[in-house]
Parts: sequence; structure tokens; C-alpha cells
Amino acid sequence: MLASKSKSSGLAEALNQKTPPTASKVSKLNRAGSTKSVRESPSQQQQQNARIPLDKLPASADSKSAGPMNPKPRITPRISTPPDKQSRPLKPSELQTQLNAVQDDLKKAKERTAAIEKEKIRVLEDLKNAIKIADEANEKLEQALAAQKEAEEAAEIEKFHAVELETAGIEVAKRKEEEWSRKLETTQKQLSAETEALSSRTKELEIAKDELAKIIAAKNSATSRADEVSKIAEANAKKAEALAGEVSHLKSLLRSELEKKSKEAAEIIKKLESETTKAESEMHRLVDEWKTKAQLVEVKFGEADRSNKSKEDTLADMVKKLEYSSAHLQDKESEISNLRDKIEILDREVVRYKEEVDESTRLLDEAKKEVHEFRTTVEDLQLKLQMLEDAKNELLIMQ
Repeated sequence: MLASKSKSSGLAEALNQKTPPTASKVSKLNRAGSTKSVRESPSQQQQQNARIPLDKLPASADSKSAGPMNPKPRITPRISTPPDKQSRPLKPSELQTQLNAVQDDLKKAKERTAAIEKEKIRVLEDLKNAIKIADEANEKLEQALAAQKEAEEAAEIEKFHAVELETAGIEVAKRKEEEWSRKLETTQKQLSAETEALSSRTKELEIAKDELAKIIAAKNSATSRADEVSKIAEANAKKAEALAGEVSHLKSLLRSELEKKSKEAAEIIKKLESETTKAESEMHRLVDEWKTKAQLVEVKFGEADRSNKSKEDTLADMVKKLEYSSAHLQDKESEISNLRDKIEILDREVVRYKEEVDESTRLLDEAKKEVHEFRTTVEDLQLKLQMLEDAKNELLIMQ
């Protein structure tokens, strides 16, 4: 039982120390891929800027979007861009709206993670309470076993005394019979010494009476002790029955509670898996969409005037924020995987605790069996005492 306590006390440390290596590897790979895309985008932009001369930049494609930023009049180029290639760049307000939506999704994921953490703490508290109740039941069972052992030792001692008394009584009876037969022969042969023989015989009878009185007193004390032992055995049997009822009740309560917690944990895991899958698909879609939009905006910014440098910086900041949000989401996914591993550990602990409860039930059944055997031994002692009392009555009749 000490080993089970030590295992239950080390449960919290094992839960806090375990981290899945696969989730960390995936997050590192995703971060590496995102940083690589960030590193490549400025270099591609510089190459495009280097390829197109400043005097050949078309200003008609972005005159509408860059108008508020550059109030100077634009020079219309000689060659116009085809209508299918002209597209309106994404406004910063729209980018900010999408970024706010992503941040709201991340905030909801944080709230879900906090709720999961609270549920995990509550499950751990319930498990600790159940372990404490089982330990108390085990202590009561150990006390009952100790009391039963003491009663068995007392019964063995009383049995030994009873056997000794019985042997002594039989030997005394045989000795007296032999003496009486010899004395009878001497009285028949020696009529002259009849008075002395009668006096010695009277003395011997008195001694025999004293010995019989001692035997009767010893028998009475043995009977009283046997009664006390039987009472103790009955009390222990009642305690064992009460403990059995309590353990069965605790076992049923524990099983129902464990089944309830297992169902709740399974439902939470299913919800988390579905929400995680949705969040991942949505995030991947947003990342791809943002990458496409970022490439378009980079192309448009590369064809625009140098005065749009501030817009490029703003776009870079937005891309960095998006990458940070993606990395944060990956961290949350790794935390969710950690929570799944911890729930699996809790399930294994629950199975182990069920096995310990079954073992306690088995030990209680063995204790009941030993109590029954002890009752049988007490009954045998009572029968032997009755036989000893019958032998005493026969000796009295022979006198």
C-alpha cells in the first residue's frame, strides 16, 4: 500500500514533465518554413525592383490606390496594361480586419485551453480524493486483520492450556486408579493395617478433591476465556462485514465516478479534435490566401513608385504578425497534444487503481474466510472443554 501511495504522489510530477517530441518537431518545421518564406519574399521583391527601370514603371495600374499617399500628378504611360492583368490591391483596413479575425480565433483557442486545464485539475483532485478513501479503507482492513491475529493467538494459547489440563486430569485419574487398586490389594492382604490404610486413603481422597477443585477452577477460567475469545471473534466478524459493505459501496461509487469522468474526458477530446481540425484547416486556408495576397501586393508594390515604401513596411509587419499568429497556434496545438497525453496517463492510473481496489476486495474475502475458520476453532475448544467437564463428573462419580 505504501507503493501505491508513492505512485499516486508521483503522478503530478509525471504529468508535468512529459512533453511529446513529435509536436515540438512539427512546430519547429512549420516555423522554419514560415521564416524561409519571409526571408525569400524581400529578396524576390528586390529582384523585381532591380529588373524594372524607374522610368518604365507603369503608374496607371496603381493610381487609384496610391492616390492618397502621393498627391503629385501621374504621367500616363505610352503602353497601357491589359484589363485582365489590372487588379485592385488589398487595402490595409481589409488586412487589419482579417488579422483581427485571426486574433479572435487565437483568443478563443486560449480560452478553450484554459477550460481544458481547469477540467484536468478537477479530474486530478477527484482522483486524489478517491485514492485517499481507498487508503482509509485499507487502514481499517489492516486494523481488523491485526485484531483477528491477536484473537487467533489468544485462542491458540487457550487451546494449549486446555490440552494440558485435559492431559493432567487423565494422568491423575490413571494414577489414582492404580494407587487405589494397589491399596485395595494391600487391605485385603493386610487386615491388621486396615485402620492405617483407611486413614491414608482418606488423606489421598482429600488431596484428590483439592486437585479436582483446582481442575474445576482452571476449567471455569478456560471457559470464561473461551467465551471472551468467541465474543471478540464475533465482534471482528461484524467489523469485517461492515468493512466489506463499506468497501463495496465505495467501489460502486468509485466505478460510477470513473465511468462518468471517462465519458466526459472522451467528449472533451472529441470536441478538441474537431475544433483543432477546423482551426488548422481555417488557418492553412488563411495562410495560403494571405501568401497569395502578399505576393500580389508585393508585385504591385514593386511596380509602384518609391513613395509606396511605407506600404511595403506595413505589409511586412502584417506578414510578420501573421507568422507570429501561426506559430502561436502551433504552440497551442502542441499544448493540446500534451493534454491528450496527460489524459492517457490518467486513464492508466484509473485502471491501476481499479486493480488495487479488486486486490483489497480479495484480501477482505480472505479475512472473512479466516474469521470463519477461527469460529470453527473456538467451537472445537468449547467441545473439548465440555468433554473435560464430563471427565471431571465421571471422576466425582467414581469417588
